[in-house]
This record gives sequence, C-alpha cells and structure tokens, in this order.
Amino acid sequence: MYDDKHKISIYKWRENNKEMYNCYCAEQMRKHYLTNKEAKLKKNSIRYYEKQEFRKFLNILIDI
Repeated sequence: MYDDKHKISIYKWRENNKEMYNCYCAEQMRKHYLTNKEAKLKKNSIRYYEKQEFRKFLNILIDI
C-alpha cells in the first residue's frame, strides 16, 4: 500500500541519492524510447506536417 509514510521516504531517498536516481531515470527513458521509437517518430512526423499545413493556411488568411 502506498501512503504518506512511503511517499516521504521515497522523496527523502531521491534527495539523498540524486545522482543515482537521475541515472536510473535516464536509463528507463532510454528503454522507453527504444521500445516506442517508431510510434514516437510517426507522431512527431504527423505533428510536423500538421504544423506546416496550419502555417500555409494562416499565410492564405493573412494575404486576404
């Protein structure tokens, strides 16, 4: 069970072992990126092209 006592001890450990915690987080983020790389690249690509279309549309509206 997760309660306030555990939360306090977790945050205290993180504060006292900041470098170890940061290394752990970096490793986990790297693993997550590698397992979801294709989806992330696809999502970024879609966002890029949507942004380009939006800019074209805004330029058309500005010219009118």
